[in-house]
Amino acid sequence: MGPPSSEFAAFFQLVTGDPPRPFQERLALQADWPEVLRIPTGAGKTAAVGVAWLWCRLAAGEEVRRRTPRRLVYVLPMRVLVEQVSDRFRGWIDALREAGWSSLPEVEVLMGGELPSRWEVQPERDQILVGTQDMILSAALNRSYASNRFRWPIYFGLLNNDTLWVLDEVQLMGPGLPTSAQLDAFRRGYGTYGPTASIWMSATVRPDWIETVDRPAPQRICELTDDDLKDPALHKALTATKTVWELKRVKASNREYPEALARAVLELHKARTRTLVMLNTVQRAQAVYTALRERLQRAERFDQGSEPVVILLHSRFRPPDRAEHMRIAQEEAALSPGGLIVVSTQVLEAGVDLSAATLVTELAPWASVVQRLGRCNRYGEEREACVYWIDLPERMSAPYGAAEMAEARGLLKELEGRSADPLHLPAPASPLAKGDVLRRRDLRDLFDTAPDLSGNETDITRFIRDPADRDLFVAWREWPGKEPDPAWTEASAQELCKAPLEDVRRLLQMRRRVAAWDFLERQWRPLRPSDPLFPGQLVVLDTSEGGYDPDLGWNATLTAPVAPVGSAADETPEAVGSDGGTWEGIWQELAEHAEETAQEMKALLDALDIGEIEAVRQDLELATRCHDLGKAHQVFQEAMLDGLADEERETRRTKLWAKRPGKLRKGYKYPHFRHELASLLGLLPHQEGEEGPALSDLALYLVLSHHGKVRLGIRSFPGERRLDAGPGEDRVLGIATGDELPRVDLGGGLVVPATRLDLEPVMIGTGRAGPSWLERSLSLLETLGPFRLAFLEALVRAADARASQAAQEREKREGERDA
Repeated sequence: MGPPSSEFAAFFQLVTGDPPRPFQERLALQADWPEVLRIPTGAGKTAAVGVAWLWCRLAAGEEVRRRTPRRLVYVLPMRVLVEQVSDRFRGWIDALREAGWSSLPEVEVLMGGELPSRWEVQPERDQILVGTQDMILSAALNRSYASNRFRWPIYFGLLNNDTLWVLDEVQLMGPGLPTSAQLDAFRRGYGTYGPTASIWMSATVRPDWIETVDRPAPQRICELTDDDLKDPALHKALTATKTVWELKRVKASNREYPEALARAVLELHKARTRTLVMLNTVQRAQAVYTALRERLQRAERFDQGSEPVVILLHSRFRPPDRAEHMRIAQEEAALSPGGLIVVSTQVLEAGVDLSAATLVTELAPWASVVQRLGRCNRYGEEREACVYWIDLPERMSAPYGAAEMAEARGLLKELEGRSADPLHLPAPASPLAKGDVLRRRDLRDLFDTAPDLSGNETDITRFIRDPADRDLFVAWREWPGKEPDPAWTEASAQELCKAPLEDVRRLLQMRRRVAAWDFLERQWRPLRPSDPLFPGQLVVLDTSEGGYDPDLGWNATLTAPVAPVGSAADETPEAVGSDGGTWEGIWQELAEHAEETAQEMKALLDALDIGEIEAVRQDLELATRCHDLGKAHQVFQEAMLDGLADEERETRRTKLWAKRPGKLRKGYKYPHFRHELASLLGLLPHQEGEEGPALSDLALYLVLSHHGKVRLGIRSFPGERRLDAGPGEDRVLGIATGDELPRVDLGGGLVVPATRLDLEPVMIGTGRAGPSWLERSLSLLETLGPFRLAFLEALVRAADARASQAAQEREKREGERDA
């Protein structure tokens, strides 16, 4: 991929502090990215891909840079790995910065509840995006979990264009694995702006795991060669002794299984070492952890001060608690004097930089067993390390299948009393179960983000996780009474804990206090037992209702009050009838904002420098200039002047405003009013040759979609349309036929004459205005494809946000200068 290897070796050493291994150098310098990276645990897969991408984007020359995607999307199966991987990337970026490099990528962690971040508005920048498969795949499917639904199209566009996807520890991905393969195939088929590629990584990955109905099995595979094994440190790790024994005295089928296993673990544990206990379910992990704590409290075999520290890790902790548990699990200081016992689920199965002298694990599929073995004597630092495995009856095999468990059982029995060193482990023979496979029609259906007025949402769980693993996100807040606090702000990532959807449903049936944001009514609303719940949803539980403990994590049977974690947000969530970006703390005229947004788009396109986008540059620049035309509507302008003193109100009435300080106190006169629809209807007549700007269907679509609230279909909301409605009373999104926009100067010599609005073009079917808007937008979707169309949406929204931010910063500077 670039200049002579000596230059890459120096770059790798600068970034990581170590020389590259041969496979890491081969990966960086070959002509194309590998499709599969099959490398044993602990050998340096993350550094191989991460540093190679940095090399190609920063140091390998202009030709290589142009064919290398500008966004690295790093997908991990478990949340516990995200912080570790993102910290490694930040360390590498810091090393380059300290060496004098500039224009470096930024590292962003994608998680539910996160506030708007710079990565969304800087699509021209090199970026490293790290997250779990739940968060990234849901976002890539246009249904981002626990996120503002109106930003879904931004994530969808940015994650599917100009991206190198790296999918780590794929044996844990379940249905997410074929989904990632299908998305890769669809990006090739539909087309994208900028290059895209995907790399699937694991010690045990097989090419046929990636093969789907639309994606052939990978051909480009990178793995170790004899040259790699000449590295003494790598050879030591790959031949490290870890003797396998079946723990026959512990019977998983017995009711006393957690207590029996806790007793055996304490007998096997060695002082000043780490013991890792891996269970297949959160429930069993919590039970064994509790049994261990109870036994230690009785101090059955330990002198005072010599008992081990016991910590629990699984996927259902709030981020601050999970981070603290992970810190302790990896802390070498915790190994003295009594050592450390880490009880875990699959969250520690892969990628975590942690090594145990003793591993106790339940039976799991062979690919998972290999990863678990990689947590024992990881670097060959122990002279004697042991692995003890517990057989499980078929009724306890969930979440795994009986056939794959049988394969692993046979292989482990063959290893009895022998070392399971990574270099000599057999490859898995069983194919991965693929479940539901994402098809083109599914992707097209998901492109439409219009809300279901009944409260239901499209369930994409079957494309991401096992359908039985249906989780939502819970935050805890203090309720002032029986109703949620109307002043609650948007939930932040630090508040959120994954919880089984059925657990929350049972709490609702028990009349526990649970609330969710109603994006139609602009309020937090208590949920009823009959209300639908859907995976990825964000709900708020009263702190007095329990359900969580910092040591145990989520457990619906817990009743003790939960301490809330403060939200970093200062705004309520978005709703259909809200316009958060409008209330920016400054007064700004419509023409000025239009001009500045158009200039931001021009600068953004120049910086992107993607040749294919030049064909639609004029559409993008016109769309950004015209996007807020509908703010000239009387409903919007009256809201701008609401609450002002009479004199100021009359003074400001002479101008058309795009932004103002403060907050929208009463809401719009018509609750679901959308100025984007007024913009579309104000521009449509001029497309047919009337006086004014003639925008293409693409430019009109980008005008309509620039807040993510109205995109393909245009529909009315409850209470807007009545059978007995008179003239001007039958409204769609607050707009009625006969409403008027005044003459509007949008800068740059573009003036839109006064226009009478007509709803007919947005109705279903063909009328005197020709095809409906839905038909025209679907035709546009077919022509450009979903990924490119969404990317153009993201560019318009980035330019809009940047123009607003620049105006605020300018006002702040002027205020400081005047002061």
